[in-house]
Amino acid sequence: MYFHNITSKTLLLALTLGLTHLAPLHAGEYEGIHTLDEAIRAANQGAVEAQNSLAMIYRDGLGVTRDYKAALKWFRMAADKGHAEAQYNLGMMLHDGKGGPKNDAEALKWLRKSADQGMAEAQFALSEVYRTAKDGSNNDQEAMRWLRRSSEQGFAEAQYYLGICLRDGKDCPQDATEAAGWLRKAADQEFAKAQSALGTMLATGQGGTKDLIQAVMWLQLAADQGDPAASKKLTQLGQEMSREQMAQAKDLARRWSPPNLKPISPPPGPSGGATQHPKKAE
Repeated sequence: MYFHNITSKTLLLALTLGLTHLAPLHAGEYEGIHTLDEAIRAANQGAVEAQNSLAMIYRDGLGVTRDYKAALKWFRMAADKGHAEAQYNLGMMLHDGKGGPKNDAEALKWLRKSADQGMAEAQFALSEVYRTAKDGSNNDQEAMRWLRRSSEQGFAEAQYYLGICLRDGKDCPQDATEAAGWLRKAADQEFAKAQSALGTMLATGQGGTKDLIQAVMWLQLAADQGDPAASKKLTQLGQEMSREQMAQAKDLARRWSPPNLKPISPPPGPSGGATQHPKKAE
């Protein structure tokens, strides 16, 4: 996870509590907060970022006993005030059945609220719920619409899944060229599965010109992150390419660095402030 526009007070509180992922509070919300008890007091007094952060503390068991019911309570309080990240977290807990019964209908409601505020993670999660829901709320068209919106915001996991859908013609018309483009965007963000899938496409020429050197470069980058499919494909290509070609490709992998990408813009907080976004990766 990373901080967005983090203030010194935010960092001070996070370090004081031994937690390094708390979201920035709005102006004044950290004033006088130096302990977990004081954070709880601030949340009880209605500080929305404190409520969301406290919910994460209970959800993840950070310095306290994990308590999904308490997490659900604090996420709901912040979500009711329009906090996009809390709405997303609440929706995911309801979808996963943590802190209470699984409820896809209510999960959809909260994920949609967060997605409408522009949170890319929520847009991706919403697409997954629409795709997999078992209570009759599944909707393939809505799933693809939100998957594209999340991808267009630069969310790597969404870009990967959109690329796979387009490559395979699943829930959308098949378009290998567009698929390769989305996989490249996710691969540039060091998303291992996308690097592996892109390398495999380049090895066969699917979606563009066949390029074994570039294929091995991407596969090596994925394998270095532990992707088993990439490692298997590398072994296969090693039998088809010369030692010189393999050495050239692996040298490219060693020298590769991700391009400077524009970060995902966070949605505004309930009072116009910025909220934290996790850098999600599988």
